[in-house]
Amino acid sequence: DETALSLNLKCYVHALDAFKDLIQDLAQGFPLGERQDLKKRSYFSRSQKPSRVGFLSWEESAQEIERQFRALSFGDYPNTLVSFKVFIGNDVFIPGKTEIISSCSQEMPGTIIQITEKSVHISTKTQDISLSHFIDLKGNKYCIDAFVQQTGIGIGDLLRDPNQKVLQDMQNLSTDLSTYEEFWIKEIGGIFLSFLLFASSLLRVDGGKYKN
Repeated sequence: DETALSLNLKCYVHALDAFKDLIQDLAQGFPLGERQDLKKRSYFSRSQKPSRVGFLSWEESAQEIERQFRALSFGDYPNTLVSFKVFIGNDVFIPGKTEIISSCSQEMPGTIIQITEKSVHISTKTQDISLSHFIDLKGNKYCIDAFVQQTGIGIGDLLRDPNQKVLQDMQNLSTDLSTYEEFWIKEIGGIFLSFLLFASSLLRVDGGKYKN
């Protein structure tokens, strides 16, 4: 049941424990080192992204979908990899919670089985899954009622995977741009802030008030 967040926290804990041991070795004057076995090393660059850029596929099992969700769950920390996403109609949503349900509806994968007050149940190749705590790409949160109203989904509807060509184009674009993403976020953010300050000075009139 580990997530990217929980594993990251465990790494910090182990690093702190290892640092204590290192300090003791340094104090005694003989830190012991071990040469890395280069045959067992692995390296993943920032530009490498998961397949399907985080979109789940209804052709996968419930276990594979839930595993993908956990692998891309960073909690409230910035996620510079990709977000776990679902394509519904013409909209993209990020579920904040994914659970495997014990039932297996036998419906075609991607079929909406049930809509409760807290979640949406959908069939997969194996067991059904529950998705909830939806947000859109702008960060807007949706309760289930608002989510159903926004998407227009209903029980029995069949959700489709995104077009394969579109996914491949997104994959290529994400890979190409990820190297420069951090730089341009800072640049564009600075430009936007400067624009707001400039606009505020134009709107200011006598007495420190603003004109509409």
